[in-house]
Amino acid sequence: MAAARDGSRRCVVAQAGAGSLGDRFLSAQGFRKVFTLRYARLALAGAGLGAGLCST
Repeated sequence: MAAARDGSRRCVVAQAGAGSLGDRFLSAQGFRKVFTLRYARLALAGAGLGAGLCST
């Protein structure tokens, strides 16, 4: 944080899983959530081979 402040930065980005120790640490340090990324994984079993996919 000191380096960001010294460089006149107003924002920093941190990543931690919801409810994790990192999440709680960042909150305790005054960080606040401004956006949440959600990821989805699609099952590819049985999808067949298409463009960009190859079997090994």
